[in-house]
Amino acid sequence: MSIALTTRILPGQSFDVDKRMGAEAAAGVIRIQGLYKKLDLQKFLEKVGARLVDGLGPQPFTYRFAITDEIEPNAFALPGGYLFAARGIFAVADSEAELAGVLAHEIIHSDRRHSVKAAKHSILPSILAIPGGLAGIFSEEAGKVLTAPSSLAIAHYSRQNESEADKLGVKLAASAGYDPLALIQCLDRLSKVVSRMSGEKEKGSYFDDHPATAERDAAIRKTAATIERAQTPPILASREAYLRLLDGLVVGENPEQGIFEKNVFLHPDLNFRMDLPEGWETFNTAAAFGALAVKGKGQLVIGLAEGTNDPAEAAARILLRIDENNHKRPVEAGRVEVNGNPGFLAVYGEKETSLHLLWVFMGGKMFRIAGASDRQSKGALRQSALSLRQLNPEERAKVRVLRLRLETAREGESLEQFSRRTGSDFKPEMLAILNNVDSKPLAQGQLLKIARREPYTPEER
Repeated sequence: MSIALTTRILPGQSFDVDKRMGAEAAAGVIRIQGLYKKLDLQKFLEKVGARLVDGLGPQPFTYRFAITDEIEPNAFALPGGYLFAARGIFAVADSEAELAGVLAHEIIHSDRRHSVKAAKHSILPSILAIPGGLAGIFSEEAGKVLTAPSSLAIAHYSRQNESEADKLGVKLAASAGYDPLALIQCLDRLSKVVSRMSGEKEKGSYFDDHPATAERDAAIRKTAATIERAQTPPILASREAYLRLLDGLVVGENPEQGIFEKNVFLHPDLNFRMDLPEGWETFNTAAAFGALAVKGKGQLVIGLAEGTNDPAEAAARILLRIDENNHKRPVEAGRVEVNGNPGFLAVYGEKETSLHLLWVFMGGKMFRIAGASDRQSKGALRQSALSLRQLNPEERAKVRVLRLRLETAREGESLEQFSRRTGSDFKPEMLAILNNVDSKPLAQGQLLKIARREPYTPEER
């Protein structure tokens, strides 16, 4: 059954524009946010997505679905049929129908070309604006370390766009055989989870620029009352089958992308650690990590470089380009040793600003560090850059990962008792939200999602 949508045509703009914009933005999302590698979950996502897209009828786009390696429960559409679901949304959704409701909403955004018309906001870490002639050099070098276009952005939709995506999305879900009211259940749980994660009700999350949940609830119910649900069986046989698919899902920071412990960055897969300046605001992407001074002006961006094993050779090409393009030469340049590893350090200086560029070859990989600071932060920046070293066995063994696991309740257990017995990292309040249960005693054999902190083995899935 098709809901017979008519794709909205934008005056003077062909579908090739959507495809080009979407492909460029999707490549950036993958570089910055990374993809989550859980093959069975990815295949399931593609099956649900394909079933929903079939309900649209003939399409100018080839729809693609992928899972981003993000903690935050989120999903978003890019132009040209690129759909991303963060791994965090799977733990919040409690059934196939709820996930389908979220996907259908995002598919409508792409189908109606909302993301082409919407205002954008950047998902990149901010690049420090430093004074003087070094600003352009740092922005260029830090941008190259981040290896992503500065124009990468995710759409902020208008309330009209969101309302249209809700209305047509529940119709699309129903045409694929899903309960159109499942979206309400997921949105309610999502609102509660985000509130507990952030401490601020529906702020800085999936709910940015969305209508209030109560308003959406009423509108979705009104639409659902007017549509007929197709009698198509779900892809999975039961809610339990959906939950079993989630077993092992990473629900905290993913050590595969590196993790922060206070101001220390640890990467067990690449086997290194680095101390970032205390009090600086840190960030981590699939392409690079770093920190930004909260007070004063200072920033570090760290990533990997390719092409040579010699730090001096890697530096020579960059320094020559800076000399030719910016007519700047370093005040200090030469080989250095960084915790027993060969490196090359170049320092550019002006009256109030310094720029540090450091290359270090360690563990078979070339690390590239770009740092800029005012006089106040210069020492902290240099000390941090030179702290790069390999992990020792004890540090590697201490790395933990938070995974979603499934446990069955015992007759009459309270959530508090269940949480203690199973060693859940989720508190009883979060367990109640994620498992759709109240304060009543649990039933024998009741299957619940928990989170457990476990030892991490590099490259495990």
